[in-house]
Amino acid sequence: MEKFIWTKHVGRGFFTGPILAGLLAGCGGGSATTPMDTPMPKPTSSTEAAMQSAQAAMISDYSPIEYTPLALIPVSGSAVYDGYLSGNLLNSNDGLTDTIIGEMSLTVGFTNSSVNVLGSASNFRDEDVAPMTGILTFSNRDLDRGADITSDITLKLNANGTLTDADENDLIFGTQLQGDMLGTDYNAVGGFVYGVVTHNGAEQNIDGKFIAER
Repeated sequence: MEKFIWTKHVGRGFFTGPILAGLLAGCGGGSATTPMDTPMPKPTSSTEAAMQSAQAAMISDYSPIEYTPLALIPVSGSAVYDGYLSGNLLNSNDGLTDTIIGEMSLTVGFTNSSVNVLGSASNFRDEDVAPMTGILTFSNRDLDRGADITSDITLKLNANGTLTDADENDLIFGTQLQGDMLGTDYNAVGGFVYGVVTHNGAEQNIDGKFIAER
């Protein structure tokens, strides 16, 4: 799995990585590019390689990053976003899974002050293409409608739960998604994943990315 980095730049992040470095550089507040006219199909892939490829293609549709102007984010109604969540566990010498990728679905209910979210990520695979059981559930959302669009992350939510790998190791995830709405018409949500994963009382950090499109 290619390494994803959400690098702070003027207080805000941008997509980059060894495979996608040329495509995925950008900065909030810069000139916008228009996403592909034909929407990406909803996630149906089940293998690690297929999910990696679909995630990378979805990210490239919004690169350089085009942040949705806050004034264009609705104050009523809802939208459903489908995509992918992936991450790298930072301790690679413990015999546990080192990378994960799964499918995510997020329903966003818009209000004047914030958002309501429902959804989860599931169908995870590890670096050996082995399936992992369990889900990560989304909760505790925050949409900062007063953010500086050029410097602040606007959307935050938790993603917590337990994933069990092929060796029956239970990995307890306490993670947060931080990112933004993307596209001229809040077409997608994307950003980074960070937090801790606990196994038998031992914690290690995780970092990763998410991208989902309506």
